[in-house]
Amino acid sequence: MKSLFIYESIKSQDPPLCVDLDGTLINTDLLIESLFALLRQAPLTIFLIPFWLLQGRAYLKEQLVCRVQIDASVLPYHSEFLAYLRQHHATGRRLVLATASHWRFAEQVACHLGIFESVLATQNGQNLSRARKGECLAGTYGERGFDYAGNSRADLAVWSRARAAILVNPVPGVENKARTRAPIAAIFDDRQGVWKIYLRTLRPRRWIKNLLIFLPLFLSQRYTDPVAWIQAGWAFFSFCSCASSVYLLCDLLNLAIDRHLPHKRDYSFVAGTMSIIHGAILVPSLLMVTILMAVPLPLEFLTLLIVYYFFSLIYYVYSRSALLLDGTIKSGLYTTRLLAGWIALEIPISLTLLASAFVVFFGIILGIELFHRRINYPALKDEATEKKSDID
Repeated sequence: MKSLFIYESIKSQDPPLCVDLDGTLINTDLLIESLFALLRQAPLTIFLIPFWLLQGRAYLKEQLVCRVQIDASVLPYHSEFLAYLRQHHATGRRLVLATASHWRFAEQVACHLGIFESVLATQNGQNLSRARKGECLAGTYGERGFDYAGNSRADLAVWSRARAAILVNPVPGVENKARTRAPIAAIFDDRQGVWKIYLRTLRPRRWIKNLLIFLPLFLSQRYTDPVAWIQAGWAFFSFCSCASSVYLLCDLLNLAIDRHLPHKRDYSFVAGTMSIIHGAILVPSLLMVTILMAVPLPLEFLTLLIVYYFFSLIYYVYSRSALLLDGTIKSGLYTTRLLAGWIALEIPISLTLLASAFVVFFGIILGIELFHRRINYPALKDEATEKKSDID
């Protein structure tokens, strides 16, 4: 439930209100977003990023802003806080966008909103964060000569030099520490239940596809063997963890595209209801869980998981609605689940049955896709380049 707590009113003639961008004005982090956007368009740059970071965060942001563009009109703004800023702007109060994001990104946001009189951001090799931001604002507006809105521990150094603090979706522990730095003027919090959002983002309803792993258990008539059930269970949950990691990574890589698709506006990262940083942490964490679950199983099973991960990324991130290619990859992903069951149970693989399964899957998928396209043919031309919402 959205909530807003105002502890004291702030008059229009009060000092400038300086506003942080990432996590405060917008429910996302432009540095992490631009990293994933760059990896999507040029995957090999993943090897350059560590070298850019060695030269400082400001240099990294400079390299990203030269290669990646953002659309400020579709960013997930904190609606209640933005309404609060517009109200103060209407009274004539001076608003300043003060952020550690690169100046070019911040300027685009400021131009889109039209409420900020100036922008202070990272540029010319200076990363405007933490104490450096506090020094910049105190040097520009005077000690205790400005109010500041932020959300993280990095903002504590700024609040120490501000007249008043405004907290927007503060991270745990920040509110109490902020009170020791400056009086709290307002707190905005529109966050929803964390576990419900996380669960929805992991797509557990799509794990049902992984039940194909249990099919070899019945085909081999080992359904009375408890050891076989344990092996198949490990394989099932390993595939579920692997699939969720793929879903999250694809959501992050396609974030800029998904923001322009109406049917994906309620996705967790698109809407900003789930932290993009948490998503970036969950991707490798789930992959590690996948590997640990695969340890008791044959080595071939882990190899199959890697193949599944690779082709799932190709299908969702780089596929362009080429019917035969999409049908082939998708059928292969379903067949991979079936093959995983055989490998996990260490049952001799029937190539004839495997090939038959692929043909059956391909026929079903092709038939469904042709039917879907026939139904939606009037809108097909306009949506030909849109990404599919189904992930395998």
